[in-house]
Amino acid sequence: MNLVHSPGFTGMAAMTGAPQNSLWTARKAIDGDTSQNYQSNSCAISDVDRDKLKRSYLKIWLSQPFNIANLEIYFRIDSK
Repeated sequence: MNLVHSPGFTGMAAMTGAPQNSLWTARKAIDGDTSQNYQSNSCAISDVDRDKLKRSYLKIWLSQPFNIANLEIYFRIDSK
């Protein structure tokens, strides 16, 4: 998922647990890259097995308020 498509929009992101790979942080959700291929290091992925997570969250704080008319969530292309 990527919430920042427009230049100039920035923010902070956090997710439950540690990233499965040091490149797959929550920041990937707001970096402008909408690729669903995790091998291109474009996805935020928690290590649910290591952290024994029973539930997860992804929190986004954008740098300025704006209206959201539509929200689409795209999962990795290899997830089921």
